[in-house]
Amino acid sequence: MRVSTGQIKQLLELDGSRENVGNAMQVFLRDLQQRGEKNSDPKKNLYKGKKHLIDLDAAPFTPKGWEVEEHQNGGQFEWDVTKVNLYQQNGKVIQGYKLREELQTKNPFNANLLDFLLAHPNLIPKGWKGNYVYFWGTIYRGRGDNLCVRSLFWGGGQWRWNWLYLEGVWDGVSPAAVPAS
Repeated sequence: MRVSTGQIKQLLELDGSRENVGNAMQVFLRDLQQRGEKNSDPKKNLYKGKKHLIDLDAAPFTPKGWEVEEHQNGGQFEWDVTKVNLYQQNGKVIQGYKLREELQTKNPFNANLLDFLLAHPNLIPKGWKGNYVYFWGTIYRGRGDNLCVRSLFWGGGQWRWNWLYLEGVWDGVSPAAVPAS
């Protein structure tokens, strides 16, 4: 399946409202079906069997009013859930600055993986629900000059991102996404 430059431009020119984006996606999916795609449900099978390369060296998304304090490059990463571990603190509560030091030797994934997963929620393992999965490879300086790290979580019926200041504490439902060994 190929998407033309014209189709991409049309999507980018939308005003971003849910209605316009939703309508554009319906037209796009209907177009796929009319082209004779073999998938009976294109929403379900759109990514099945496809390789997904994530540029972990690219500049990360930076929320308005924030700055990137540190961004650990990770090269080109081909998404495969078996290549990702959720590092837990074994039920202990730990302060963010101490956890940051502990994670340095584990090469945690950066926020580019978080943003990729938000863009492709069907690839997020169901087992991650109930956790706030943190991406410690990107540290931000948020409002009030505080350091923070972003996370992925399930809430309100969809995957979202959140953050926690490093002054805060992490517990057993706050794992870090790190490469599988």
